[in-house]
Parts: sequence; structure tokens; C-alpha cells
Amino acid sequence: MNEHTAATQRPTLRISTSRRAPLLALHLGAPDTIEVPAWDAGAQRGSDLPARVEAFLHDHGVSPRELETVAVDVGPGSYTGLRVAVTFARFVAAFTAASLQGFTSLELLAVGAWQVADSEPAEGARLQVVLDARRGRVHTGIVELRSGCARLVGEPRAEEIASFRAEAPLLIEPALADSLAAREDAAEPPDLTMLTEPAAALLFDPRLQPRIADVQGIEPLYLMGTYADD
Repeated sequence: MNEHTAATQRPTLRISTSRRAPLLALHLGAPDTIEVPAWDAGAQRGSDLPARVEAFLHDHGVSPRELETVAVDVGPGSYTGLRVAVTFARFVAAFTAASLQGFTSLELLAVGAWQVADSEPAEGARLQVVLDARRGRVHTGIVELRSGCARLVGEPRAEEIASFRAEAPLLIEPALADSLAAREDAAEPPDLTMLTEPAAALLFDPRLQPRIADVQGIEPLYLMGTYADD
């Protein structure tokens, strides 16, 4: 890291391990976002996160003690991935001067859908994100664009597929589309957008604005009592 970068802004690290492909991105203070290559398909979700972060920071000449903030995806999503990432982010914040921030996978995925849309979403635009929670359930929550930032509306929840109802245009995992569309009673099918897996650069999209939390106040967003990772 050069002296000009260090003088203008300390580095920011963002982590997401809620999805199939864990994501890691580092902002060095300049406009550029630096990404690591996609993690190996055979790697366990987040299991080697500390080693990967250490190597990533080292490659860019950054010490963990130089970090301004560490922002982590709190879910919902992979039980193991969330547990590892949140624990690691809390550890870094506790033993360095970095502030701790959190964002949800629902906000991240909504931002991804808006990023690839043909037109910019209007203020107040909403998406109901629907994720496969397995065991006949989904994780769902509504995300709204407020003052240019993605924000949850109310609390996300786990629901039985059999009782699910759309409350806003759906951003949905493709494997769930047929089963959820069949649950709608309206004559017109629900407005569906198929979810695509986010890239690491999305972690620094300006519409994704993590919220500051204290070390004890940030926890994985587990919406069901028990989980079994795939």
C-alpha cells in the first residue's frame, strides 16, 4: 500500500460466506475494488477463511491492524459459512482498531439484481428475496431501495413453501420458481426474477451500505432452529 493511500483512507475488508461461492474484497482507499479469485469448488464453505484473508491481505501489503472496517454478511445462508465468517470478523475487530459492520445476504442479492437490471431502480423499489432453506422451507425478506441504499423492510423469516405468499416482486433461486409460483392463488403469476450468484465486486456496490455494530452485537442471522449444510 502506498503512502498516499494510507494517508487518505485505511483499507476496508468485506466478507460474504452465506452463498455457494464465498466472497472476499478489499478496498485500498482508491476507487478500485480488489478481488480474490473464486474459491475452489471443492473447498468447504468458509472453513479456511482466516488463512485466505491473511494471504489476501499479505498479497496487497496490508496488515490486519491497518484495516479501517471489517464488514461481514450475517445471512441468512450457510450455517457453517456464517458462523465462521462472523466469528472471524468479530475476532479481527476485537484485536485491531477496525470497526465492525454487518449486512444481510438479502440486501446483497437484491443489489446484485438491481446491478444487472436494464434500468436503474426507482426510489422505493422493492424485491422479496426468496432463498432455499431446505426441508420444505424458504428464507425470505423484502428489500427496499431507500435514499440509494438497500434496506430490509421488517424482519426476514423462514416459511414453509406450502404457505408462502408473495408480497412484492420476487427475486428467487431458480430451483424454487416452479414450486412457489404454483402456490399463488391470483390469476396472474407472480413477478419473478431469477437470482444469480453475486461476484466479489458487488460487495462494494454503493447501494450496499453495511451498518456499524459492536463486537457483541453482531450475530449470524439464523432463521430456523436447526440446520444441515449441503
